[in-house]
Amino acid sequence: MSQPAVLVNLLWCVPGGVGGSEEYLVRQLLGLTEQPQPRWAPTLVMAKGLAQAHPALAAALPTFEPDFESSSRLRRIVGESTWLRKHTKDLALVHHGGGTAPLR
Repeated sequence: MSQPAVLVNLLWCVPGGVGGSEEYLVRQLLGLTEQPQPRWAPTLVMAKGLAQAHPALAAALPTFEPDFESSSRLRRIVGESTWLRKHTKDLALVHHGGGTAPLR
């Protein structure tokens, strides 16, 4: 994954599994893409299946999906503590989109 300046962690956002948070955050991110230039364009790290559930979001912003599943809370926490930490250590900003920030 190339290093973006801003990343939004959506690993907690399991499609259809987090209630209104999913729809709210998708609307907010899509709204940001409609702003005049220069616009804020983060890279999204998405839970498996989220890009398929929201193709407009995946088309509007750069996305990345890790190999691990987020449907298991324990697996997601381990992934955030290892994989996500490794891939975000040099970024200017990591937003957790309404989810709980991983332990650092």
